[in-house]
This record gives sequence, structure tokens and C-alpha cells, in this order.
Amino acid sequence: MFVSLLQEHNQMIMGSQLKLGQFVYLKELEKLHPIPLLRDITPFSGRHMCEGTPEDIISPPNLLEPLETPTEDSINEKGVILEKKMSENSSDSRKLTWII
Repeated sequence: MFVSLLQEHNQMIMGSQLKLGQFVYLKELEKLHPIPLLRDITPFSGRHMCEGTPEDIISPPNLLEPLETPTEDSINEKGVILEKKMSENSSDSRKLTWII
């Protein structure tokens, strides 16, 4: 499972406090797309060897979707908002016209 950590937890990884195979106590898992976010983690001491037959980590296909180059089919038409000031001869020159 791919997960993301808060920036405040970066020091755990950079300072080798959190290692591969180490168990953590997790208080909150925030469901975000495409990668969930771990909040408020506390590592347990010691490391635990992998059990079974581990497989190579492969990114899920939906993880790559935001990074792919858009095609003609994936381009959505977007509305444009234009601002035009009313003529200065008008009674209130602060009025704006919104065209969508």
C-alpha cells in the first residue's frame, strides 16, 4: 500500500528513526486520492522481517493518471469570465459586467 506522511514526519525518515520493516502506531488515516495520508504516527522499536514472498512495488495505474500528458479527448472545455468596465459616461463607473 502506498501512503504519504505529513511534512513534520520527514525528520523521522531522514534521521533513520523510521525504517523499512518497522511497525508504527497510527492514530489517524486520512483518505485522500490517489494516496492516503498517515497522521500522528508513533514508531515501535525494532524491525520485523518480511514474511511470505514479497513482491516488487509497482505503482497502481490510477497513481499515474495525474502525471500523464493530456490527450485531445481528455481536454475539457472551460468557461472564461471576462470583466468589462462600464463606460465612464455611465452613472456608476464601478459596475462590472460578467460574461460566462
